[in-house]
Amino acid sequence: MNLKFGILKLVIVGGLLSNFPAFANPTSDLIDPMNSEVSKNKNLSTSSLLERVLEADTEEKKYLGVVGFIDNYGEWLTVNVKGQAPVVLHVISYLLQTDNEDIAANLIRGGVTKGWLSYKFGDGVANDFVFALNGGQLSYLKALFEDAPEGLNSEMMINLSGSTVTPLALLATDEFIGLDFYKEIVSEMLNAGANPELKMENGLTPYSIASSSNNMLFVRVMQDFQESQSKGIKSLEKNTPLISSELIEMQAIADAFIEKPQSEKTQYATEKLHEMWVQMILKGYNIPADLILDELSKRRDFDLDMRINGGLSGMMAASMSPLYGGNVEYLKRLVDKGADPAILIEVPVEKGDTILVNYIQLALRKDNYKAISYLIRLGVNFITIPGSKDVFVLTEAMEQKAYLSAVLIKRAMMSAMKSELITSGTGNDSTK
Repeated sequence: MNLKFGILKLVIVGGLLSNFPAFANPTSDLIDPMNSEVSKNKNLSTSSLLERVLEADTEEKKYLGVVGFIDNYGEWLTVNVKGQAPVVLHVISYLLQTDNEDIAANLIRGGVTKGWLSYKFGDGVANDFVFALNGGQLSYLKALFEDAPEGLNSEMMINLSGSTVTPLALLATDEFIGLDFYKEIVSEMLNAGANPELKMENGLTPYSIASSSNNMLFVRVMQDFQESQSKGIKSLEKNTPLISSELIEMQAIADAFIEKPQSEKTQYATEKLHEMWVQMILKGYNIPADLILDELSKRRDFDLDMRINGGLSGMMAASMSPLYGGNVEYLKRLVDKGADPAILIEVPVEKGDTILVNYIQLALRKDNYKAISYLIRLGVNFITIPGSKDVFVLTEAMEQKAYLSAVLIKRAMMSAMKSELITSGTGNDSTK
């Protein structure tokens, strides 16, 4: 195994990231593997031990050996290079640079170690995502997207100055266009839930970066993805993944609620508990939302469609969630539990008047195309607005610049018109 060559490859990656343009605000969240709390074996050449483990005669034995190695020595390897000071690198970096990509991918799939890791290396920053991109290691990248989706929309460190960028925003630049698998990997990320409209700390989005970089290939891939979404791809039924910090916060809220004694939970007024529930749905924190719903369901003064003091119902919150595409998973959950998707909602307008709208109209406000796709399938009126047969929902979508939703609505309208022709017998033979 040519370790020296492998380490040279890693230094190149570190150099790329250290020189990469800064897109976001500085942050200090960068792992220093030379820290004694991170790497406890700096005086032992642990890479030589791992090298022996990888000499096993089957992939299964190699994988189990690596898992055992991590259990005994941790995730950080010390590599002694002749004539140089020892260096410390992460086990995933080592596996990727020694052609053990499948083992690295399986460590992610098995939850043995985490991906999307940025750490100091030499004069730059090493990162497994960028390293796999440059190495063309698609199996590992797909394992990241499928089994660690929280990293798709999280900002990662890209240089020692502390600048961060989301993975999709990194690909939206013109830096990686030359990769043979560029279109495939961007499509895989979008299908896994990467958000092209997600604003980073500086307000930029992957889409705006692609436009300013004149990366029309990225724009075309994104347009193809949006078109495929309108045709009913399965990802329409799944929420956009939460980022790492949101997952941590969601679990903390859930744990805090679980730990409260039942006597304390019953002291919450229904109004207060309902407000907490709505806030969790809006954030896409569905685990604590379910826990709160279990408590609310025990109360006689609660029903799924209720609003308190003109606020939001659970269905309204799921339809209007800031989560990219809407909180479609919770929308489905509420309908399964008996919430009425066809109900009309009274909302205030100017001069104290009110109008009636349906959930599709509410979802248009955030261009929540996933929620709208689901509501269309349930039979909610997507043709005209309530109380007016002359005003089309599609027109309202265009006026609100809800373009993703507009594509879905237009396609549904065309399908409905075709079905009407077939039913009435007025179509030609090819449509019957």
